[in-house]
Parts: sequence; structure tokens; C-alpha cells
Amino acid sequence: MEIRRVHVTRLIFFNLKVKEMKRVLFVVLFCVFAGCSGDPESPLASTDGPISVEVWKQFEVVDKYAPETLYRLRKNNSKLQNERNWNRFMRDVVVPERRKDIPTTY
Repeated sequence: MEIRRVHVTRLIFFNLKVKEMKRVLFVVLFCVFAGCSGDPESPLASTDGPISVEVWKQFEVVDKYAPETLYRLRKNNSKLQNERNWNRFMRDVVVPERRKDIPTTY
């Protein structure tokens, strides 16, 4: 009995039909180009250090409410280190700001 060695790529691509090959090619190209967006990152969000409330209010909506951004905001202010003060700040400042930025209608 003779065993034939077949290259894996040959086995995969020659057994696919043309329509399936187009799908595979589309998925591969999409995965390659998905991470190549031309949009530059917000300059305010690119820094890693602590931020103040004034700087935080200038962030774009997407970056403004990210957990990392809120952590940096809390790290800057010593009063916000206390859990009770942080909850009060979230209730009195962050939630009203979010309601202005992201209005919802029920």
C-alpha cells in the first residue's frame, strides 16, 4: 500500500470550490485590513498619566467613559480614592455628563 504525501495548502485550496475560495479570501483580506484604520487616536486619550476633570470633559464620547479613562481620572484626585466619594462623583458628575453626551429617549 502506497501512502501519498500531499501538501496541506494544496489539500485545502484544491478541495474548495470557487465560491468558497472567494469567501476565504474575503475573510483573510478583511482580517488583514480591519486593524489598518486611517483614523488617528485621540491625542487626549493617548497619554497614560492621571487626568483632571477638565481634561476628561474634553475627551470624545468613546474614550470618555472607558474604564481605563475613569481609572486615570480617579487616580489624579486624592479625594476620589475613597469609595464613597467616588460613588458620589459618579452620581453627581459622570452620570449627568453621560446623559448630555448620550441622550436616550424611552
